[in-house]
Amino acid sequence: VFPGMRRVSPEHPTLNKRMTQLVGQRGEVTRDLVDGNGQVKIGDTVWGAEPVDASATLVVGDKIIVDSTRSNTAVVRKA
Repeated sequence: VFPGMRRVSPEHPTLNKRMTQLVGQRGEVTRDLVDGNGQVKIGDTVWGAEPVDASATLVVGDKIIVDSTRSNTAVVRKA
């Protein structure tokens, strides 16, 4: 009666992986990224962040794009 009802659906690759979902998102620096540490606001959440290029300095107000994540830290570059 219901063909395919028991067929297993593949899980979405970023389901319940919040940090992975950040990749590609845009945001704004809320605390200067100096010496590899700072904060960014993406959507309505503030995240710890570090720049892709360790020598880069991003300051409050700079627009960013999340390039990748490491643990609970967003790795960002200037937009």
